[in-house]
Amino acid sequence: SIGIYSVVTLFNSVALSLEGGTAASHFGTYAIQFESVVTMKAGTYFRVKFPDATGLTLVSSCFFGDKQMSFSIDTEQSYVLCLDLPTETAPGNHVLKVNNVQNPSSSGAMGN
Repeated sequence: SIGIYSVVTLFNSVALSLEGGTAASHFGTYAIQFESVVTMKAGTYFRVKFPDATGLTLVSSCFFGDKQMSFSIDTEQSYVLCLDLPTETAPGNHVLKVNNVQNPSSSGAMGN
C-alpha cells in the first residue's frame, strides 16, 4: 500500500496511478490524485510511503501539479518526503507525482 500523510490537511478521496513502466523492475512515475478539504499552506509537505521492495534510490523529482518540490528519500523506511509546497493552495482536486520510482523486482502483493 502507499500512504499519504500531511500535517495540515484532510482528504476526501485518494487515487494512485502508475505512469510509465509497469513491469517488474521498470521505472515509472507514481501519481497520487486527491481531493483536499482545507487550504494547504505554503511549506506543506507530503510523506509518500512505498512498499519495501520498491526502488527509491533514483527518484529524480516530486511535483505538486506543475510546481516542483524539493524532496528527500528514506530507503530504510521506504518513503519519499516531498517538501515545501511553494504556494498556498485552495481546497480541491490535486495531483502529487514522484518521478523515477523503480517497481519491485517481482509482481504480486508487496506488503506494508
